[in-house]
Amino acid sequence: MGGSVSQLRDRTDSDDPEDVYGNKRSNLQAGWCRVREIDLSVMSPLADSAPFFLREEFLRVDLVREKDRGVVLDALQSTATASAPLV
Repeated sequence: MGGSVSQLRDRTDSDDPEDVYGNKRSNLQAGWCRVREIDLSVMSPLADSAPFFLREEFLRVDLVREKDRGVVLDALQSTATASAPLV
């Protein structure tokens, strides 16, 4: 699963894709990210009997590629169909 990303968070020095951006505000940045779904459906029986909500899947950011905003917006426009892209 992948998608474009646009956010206002500060860039960190982390090599871990999940920690590329921090908690502080910064300038608008854009690019693409790849997100992997981790299937935990083996926990379904436990999730069904737990007295609290237990997720059966998690999303993990595997890759972040920054690009100029214009490049990202042009790519979205050129691949957009009748429905608007999710930004």
